[in-house]
Amino acid sequence: MVKLARITPALCVPVAAASLVRAQEPVVSGEATVPTVTAPAPARVERSADALIALELKQARREPRDLADVLAHSQGFSLRRQGGVGSETEALLVGLPPAWLVDGVPLELLGFPLESLGVPLLLLERIDVYRGVLPVRLASTTLGGAVNLVRDARYDSHAEASYQLGSFHTHRAAASGRYRDAASSFFAGGSAYADITDNDYAIDVEVPDARGALSHVTVPRFHDAHHAYRVSVEGGVVDRPWAKRLRVEAFAARFDKELQHDASMRVPYGEARYGQTSFGATAHYDVELGSDVTLDVVASYARQIDDFVDRSEWVYDWYGARIVRRRAGGGEIGPLPIDSEQTRDGVFGRALASWRLAPEHSLRVSITPWWTTQRAAGVSSASSYVSLVSGIEYQWDLSGGVLTSVVFVKDYVYAASGPALERPNERRDVSANLHRLGGGLALRARLTPWLDLSASYEYAVHFPRLDQVLGDGRTVLANLELEPELGHNGNLGPHLELRDLPLGAITLDLNALVRDTRNQIVLLRSDIYATPRNQLHALTWGLESRLAWTAPERWLSLETTWTWLDARNVSKGRPFSDLEGDRVPNRPHLYGSWGAHVRIPHLPGVDDALEPYYRGRYVHGYAVGFESQGLADIKQRVDAQLTHDLGVSWTLRAAPGRISLALELTDFADARVYDFYGVQRPGRAIYAKLSGEI
Repeated sequence: MVKLARITPALCVPVAAASLVRAQEPVVSGEATVPTVTAPAPARVERSADALIALELKQARREPRDLADVLAHSQGFSLRRQGGVGSETEALLVGLPPAWLVDGVPLELLGFPLESLGVPLLLLERIDVYRGVLPVRLASTTLGGAVNLVRDARYDSHAEASYQLGSFHTHRAAASGRYRDAASSFFAGGSAYADITDNDYAIDVEVPDARGALSHVTVPRFHDAHHAYRVSVEGGVVDRPWAKRLRVEAFAARFDKELQHDASMRVPYGEARYGQTSFGATAHYDVELGSDVTLDVVASYARQIDDFVDRSEWVYDWYGARIVRRRAGGGEIGPLPIDSEQTRDGVFGRALASWRLAPEHSLRVSITPWWTTQRAAGVSSASSYVSLVSGIEYQWDLSGGVLTSVVFVKDYVYAASGPALERPNERRDVSANLHRLGGGLALRARLTPWLDLSASYEYAVHFPRLDQVLGDGRTVLANLELEPELGHNGNLGPHLELRDLPLGAITLDLNALVRDTRNQIVLLRSDIYATPRNQLHALTWGLESRLAWTAPERWLSLETTWTWLDARNVSKGRPFSDLEGDRVPNRPHLYGSWGAHVRIPHLPGVDDALEPYYRGRYVHGYAVGFESQGLADIKQRVDAQLTHDLGVSWTLRAAPGRISLALELTDFADARVYDFYGVQRPGRAIYAKLSGEI
């Protein structure tokens, strides 16, 4: 479940979004409700020592779930949302925000809403999670690893669609398909999705009575609707002598989101809203230049037009009514009315060349440029941001994969310039450029046919984002003096997998981790505006785990994941030096999930199945501010959360396709859930989903 955080009056620490190689054969896990760990498809990944876990989505695609929910029940992830569907979502991967990619391309360049992780599961085949250590083929500036959303790679003729409806006037539809001509290997296809919801769930608020005294009432949200749409078309060829794959995709997308209240859910809004229109195209080209040489090239362009409107003259109450008095000036959020539009053009590329030097030796070289320009309405000049990440990687497989080792070096360059928003409505032309080196290594040893041991380390670099360097045009001011965030990321742990036992199959995955994060960027907030600063130095030790059991004949599957983190402030410089030793605030340090899935086959036909399931999730309570700051009896905390979901899916298979119907009751105990201080999330809800494929 996952962005704004209210901490102390002066400081706002950003709340951000695992780590073993799964190189063995795919786990025979049936169709477990919770994501199961399987080997990723590309052979070079299966044989590598990448710090990688792949989440299989076969069952999750049929259920009324979204990407954030799947990750929230997966190993290492902490997910928090500002509200219901479409609200800002923060994903932490063992305490740090990862890079978000779709088939290796940054998610925001493909028209999917990044802030809400709005990617339908129907369009995905699996999720590859890189825990803190990234291979050169995913060259990116990040300290928290990466989440690569892998779309359907079937280039045969097929079609599938789904429709979901449920509480809070929610409707979610998605469809995709491809046609392939067998003679020419030409293919064409497309996809589309729509998310529509009112998010009018009940919330507990305080309202004044006729005498001005505050009283607790329960009211529905009245200004929190979300609409999102995306359409894409594609074409290309596969399996030709001159192209293993040539694919071109074009898309257009739009989302709109109403704002219901301020960051702590104390002031209601009745008209403020924001949205984005985007369109672009991406081309992929893979070719074998010889028996031992391959080339993989990606190029992508996207234009994003962000709009933000806050110019209401009215004051609204929690019942959605206009209060008699009108505002003297400004909008609902700040002292000045806002009607802004900002256009961003992005060009991304990646070239990866791979050589098999010998049967057990491989060399990979990559270069990844990313160029962005940004122009605000009414501003004559544009801002620009350029990053270039290149790397070289050597892999050695000993004794047919019994021991696999990878060593890599990366080079990071970035430059930014333009009219930076230094104060509200005040800009100044500035520029900055930086250059850093990084690198690391990874090892995987197969100790027995059922036991692997993996270790990985990277000295990683994360450059400031464009909105941090030049301001976001709304509430984040510029800071051209920002240094890159630097991190030492390490992982060590075993992966045990026992199959064909009399009692079924058992999988155990453990990973001990360390994250030493320097120059961490935090937002120093006033009442409305924030300025990013390099201030925090955090040291994190942790342990993440996954234990799964599948009964013979797959009639029952059980799984649990737990993550414990000890993230401490070790800053020597002000303003955090006085808080040395405190936990990094406003993020959970203990969380876990568990699930059970029953499979009743032959209902009604031999290939059909009825599958009841249950999921639970726990997040330990945590302080919003630093532990040693403020009086104990008035410190703000997010209380511990315990939620339960129940569901059932029914799958009917008949040539040439399959139809599934699923019904799910989320948070059936109707727990009051707060991911961020004061901001209530939806309670009990019911959803139904119909999906099919041919």
